[in-house]
Amino acid sequence: MDAYNEAEQAVKEAQVEVASKAVESGLKGFCEYYGAKESLAVLSATVNPELVGKDSETSALNLENVKRSLELINELNEIRKSEGLPEFKVIDELFAVSTWNADIVANSGVFDHVAQFPDAQVYFGECVGYDHGPDERSIYVGMYYQKKERYENWEAFKNDYNSQYPNNKPLTDSYSDKFKFCGHYMLLSDPDYKSVGISKNSTYGETVIDLNPELINMNDEKIQKTYSVAEWTERFNTYYNKMHGDLTVAQEKLDDATAAKKAAEGKHSRSKFEKDAAGEALEAAHQAEAEKQETYDTAKSNADRKREAAKTASEALSAAENASNALDHPWDTGVIT
Repeated sequence: MDAYNEAEQAVKEAQVEVASKAVESGLKGFCEYYGAKESLAVLSATVNPELVGKDSETSALNLENVKRSLELINELNEIRKSEGLPEFKVIDELFAVSTWNADIVANSGVFDHVAQFPDAQVYFGECVGYDHGPDERSIYVGMYYQKKERYENWEAFKNDYNSQYPNNKPLTDSYSDKFKFCGHYMLLSDPDYKSVGISKNSTYGETVIDLNPELINMNDEKIQKTYSVAEWTERFNTYYNKMHGDLTVAQEKLDDATAAKKAAEGKHSRSKFEKDAAGEALEAAHQAEAEKQETYDTAKSNADRKREAAKTASEALSAAENASNALDHPWDTGVIT
């Protein structure tokens, strides 16, 4: 294998490595790194696998989006603390649940809750909304504060609604009616909800908040591990920094391989140019030689013709001279007249 082909192969291998590291660096890689088998089971349990991780740049699996999710959890816990409520804990399973829910919401074209499956490992309540980044209006303005205002002024809201929509079923003070119009606030402010997983798909900011009430799974068994947000963030940063370093190394390999390929391409091009130039020069030399041979052959042919003509003329002259001598000296012929 010449230098050019070796360089081209090195680029291909480096590209595969970078792509592999990028896949590993998603939330799935995080779960694999920490041996979170239940979370991996959740990630593979969706009935819409083609919608999860569809675009690695915008997917909720993307570690940059997970970083934003941690910011949203911290913001939510600040709200909870200000309300005298306990802070949410974090479990890997809820992060996994909210991740595939966020991707399904973003990629299905249907902005709605994702149905829970009968064999789901984790029971959860769910809020769905849009997050447009830390510099825009907080997702909790509508999801929490506006719903809180409606909940705390339920009597006025109920009467106004019943007046505006007299043909609809009248609202009452039932839990189900309040939940229909204030459900996000009621979930996020419920002290019985202990753990949370928040995931964001950055296509349009589709964000899913999944909450678990008593840290139990569908079989009424205790979830194996919960973390404070600080603890989970430390785990995340450890993995994030590791993968960032691995990606940097892989990218450097790709850059080096690409540069080597470019240099080899230059040498390959120069070699080909020189080879082509030598070939053209050889062809020109052959052509010149052929032309010289043709000129020589033509000249030789002309000279041969001239020599033949001269010989013929010389013979004719000799014959004429012999004839003339015979007339002038008849005795020389040996004939007496």
